[in-house]
Amino acid sequence: MFILLGFVIVFVSVFGSFIAMGGHLGALYQPFEFVLIAGTALGAYIASNSGKSIKMLFAAFPMILRKNPYSKDLYIRIKVA
Repeated sequence: MFILLGFVIVFVSVFGSFIAMGGHLGALYQPFEFVLIAGTALGAYIASNSGKSIKMLFAAFPMILRKNPYSKDLYIRIKVA
């Protein structure tokens, strides 16, 4: 929850101050710059790591989408016990 709140605060601060200073949001939309940055980062990662490390990274991606096995109820039960 705090992560989401933090992202909202960052985006409101950055874009709000940009608009308040007279900027136009269209100037921030640069889709090819995202491609440039992502491609450069991926290429640098591949060039600087071993094949085993790259395979481990792609094997770990499905873990990102898993549901967290720990809930608030479980945490409270363990803490109280």
